Order: sequence, then C-alpha cells, then structure tokens
Amino acid sequence: MKRVYTEIAKTHFEKISEMVFVSGPRQVGKTTVSHDVNGGSKYFNWDHEADRHLILSGASVVNDEVGIQPNIIFDEIHKYKEWKNFLKGFFDKYGENRKIIVTGSARLDIFQKGGDSMLGRYFLYRMHPLSVRELLCPLPSITEISDPMKIGVDDFR
Repeated sequence: MKRVYTEIAKTHFEKISEMVFVSGPRQVGKTTVSHDVNGGSKYFNWDHEADRHLILSGASVVNDEVGIQPNIIFDEIHKYKEWKNFLKGFFDKYGENRKIIVTGSARLDIFQKGGDSMLGRYFLYRMHPLSVRELLCPLPSITEISDPMKIGVDDFR
C-alpha cells in the first residue's frame, strides 16, 4: 500500500541533501516506507547482530560495506549509545552522494532537545498510523494538505 510518507520522503531527497529521519510508534510502517523510498538500499538493523557489529566497527567499515550503493537505511540505530556521533560523522564524511534514512521510535524526537547540533544534516518526519483520509487517497496534493478535503459519510464508512 502506498503511504503519503513515501512521496514526501522521495520529494525531500529530490530537493534537499539531508538525511531523512522517520520516527513514530511501533508497527506504523517506518521500515516498509523506507524501503519503498530507497529501493535497493543497503539496510542496517541495529537489532541484527552482524549489522550491529559492522556499525560498531566504524563509519569507514560501514561505507566500505555499502560500496557504490547510494541508498542506505539505518533501522533502530537510536538504540546505540553513540548513534548521534556515528551518524554525524558518517554523513559529514560519506553522505554527500547518499540518500540516508534513519528509522526509529519517538526517541529520535528527543535528539532535538539536546546534544551536539546536527543542524542541516537531517529532517525529522513523524509517521502516524493510517488515517481514513490516507486510506482513501494516499497521495494528497499540497493544496489538500493546507486545505483538507471533506470526507462524506459513505467514504468514512
């Protein structure tokens, strides 16, 4: 199923050279949307032992593993104590020609409240569960976002 977040993130990468952070509650589709946006990505999941070992080996080892693949997904990396420093260093050194998506829980939001600045390196999108509106039309236009369409009773049912 297409989600509005897929198109938003694709548009982000077309216009802006920053990482995309996707936060939100469990089971809303953060990882699925990330794969839809960054098709053919190199995927690293902090909960997978081999991926965790690779990340702990450092940014240069991760970059060597990625090779020429421009699309990268770091899933649940916020569980790593030094995740902010890792991403900051990785992006500064290797991020120029890469599309990097970072997914995780609301703990990604906490980062905005303190710590070293990553200003200009990422934009945080908060992903929500499916709404009736998104089920009816997953790709609203910009005018629909600023001026929402009314949903009839039959469509709501």
